[in-house]
Amino acid sequence: MKKVELIGLVLLGLLVFVMPLPRTISPRDLLLVLVLLFFGYFAWRGGIGAAIRGISPPVGILMALTIWMYVVALFISPETSWALDEIQSQWLRGLVSFAAGILIATAAGPRADLGRKALLAVFIALLVHAAYVDAMALYQWPQDWMQGGDFTRISGFAGGSDKSNYVTNTLFCFLFADLLIRRLRGKNLLPVDNRALWAALRPSPQPP
Repeated sequence: MKKVELIGLVLLGLLVFVMPLPRTISPRDLLLVLVLLFFGYFAWRGGIGAAIRGISPPVGILMALTIWMYVVALFISPETSWALDEIQSQWLRGLVSFAAGILIATAAGPRADLGRKALLAVFIALLVHAAYVDAMALYQWPQDWMQGGDFTRISGFAGGSDKSNYVTNTLFCFLFADLLIRRLRGKNLLPVDNRALWAALRPSPQPP
């Protein structure tokens, strides 16, 4: 693997890991821009023209919707500054994330090995979150049981039990999709064997 590809994959894994963390807006934005630049370069090197033409309809719809949002914010909304802040903080970040996802898929299109490595980077980042939730639960549960109280809901790295559940549910869907493709088509998305997938898929001890 080339060094520049390794850097891009590490940045992707760090971005997925940092996304659920509280108070990480600046590192999140920086990593998002770096992932956009690296995978934009990979996509350009692999030929991005056909992929861009293929997604032109949804891109056009998103551009039209973005323009309409600015029209509403500037000429219709009674709270123009608030509306513009919301567009910048919420909608534009989503568009950049969308663009990064398109570039990652485009770069991985002609290269199955790069696609599997990108998915592996995402898998590892999510698995670290889930493993930490499990470790915290195993540490906390005996204390809760001895005290005879309710089980403590585990926050993990995400800063809240609801947010950690989002991460573990995302990991579950991620792994279930891979196992389903292996079962139905005999192909694998992640470069790991079935035993590793089933071990990662085990239920987390997060109380309901």
